[in-house]
Amino acid sequence: MAEVKGVILNAQSLFLKSRYSEAEMQQATATLAPDDAALLKPRYLDAAWYPYQSMVALRRLMRALPQQPGSGPAEVGAFIAEHTFTGVYQGLLAKEPSKIVGNMAWLHNLVYRDLNALDAHITGDGSCAMDYRYESGVRPTRAVCQSLIGFWGKVLELGTGAKVSGAHPACVCEGAERCEFTFAW
Repeated sequence: MAEVKGVILNAQSLFLKSRYSEAEMQQATATLAPDDAALLKPRYLDAAWYPYQSMVALRRLMRALPQQPGSGPAEVGAFIAEHTFTGVYQGLLAKEPSKIVGNMAWLHNLVYRDLNALDAHITGDGSCAMDYRYESGVRPTRAVCQSLIGFWGKVLELGTGAKVSGAHPACVCEGAERCEFTFAW
């Protein structure tokens, strides 16, 4: 069963709490299915594993909230990366792009379990590519893919100090066998 570390769930929760009022959060939570609402917690233990469905429930909560500028999936991904790699896992972020890219699968496995396989490699002096291969029964959404661009782009920016752009040339949501991402800095 796919799992996610609490640090990722806390970051996603903090993103929502920083942009929405308590009343908006309660109203949106009331629209969720009881199973999803039961997975939401005021705080998760950063180092504990939770069912991946907890992250899905937080995404459903986000969709139930009014849309705001700067609150799209890429911004959520960037926020999660910044929270994670300037906090709990700050010491794990290398400063050299080749080391960051070489450690991406390892960094991914620190916070996700039984979800997907990640392969990343340098493609040039200022670029890299990565592939996500999802486990049976796990299907990403377009929003998940956009959040991954924000997440890994921010990880690369935090490590290198350079501005990073990302693209998503192949997607499981569009029939590809894996999701492919590219980044340039």
